[in-house]
Amino acid sequence: MRKAIKLNLEESDIALLDLQAKEKGVSRADLVRDRLFVSGAGRRYTSQQLADLVSRVNRLSNLPRGEVERLVHKVFVEVMSGSREATNPGL
Repeated sequence: MRKAIKLNLEESDIALLDLQAKEKGVSRADLVRDRLFVSGAGRRYTSQQLADLVSRVNRLSNLPRGEVERLVHKVFVEVMSGSREATNPGL
């Protein structure tokens, strides 16, 4: 079951997403979903894999689950975005 989320974007960003979705022949929602779960290297991640990762880290940590979720999600977004800082922390 999918749950809706709200995302606020600039009109110009929405127009760009609409254009890119039209070029790919998919809905804007599908385009955004695809970008959320596909890394720069083309590896695909599912929401279940992310939830499993949170559970594994939670078992290893001494932190409340909510804090583990925030940390894992932050790192996940950084790694998936291809951020130079995330992939090369020493730079």
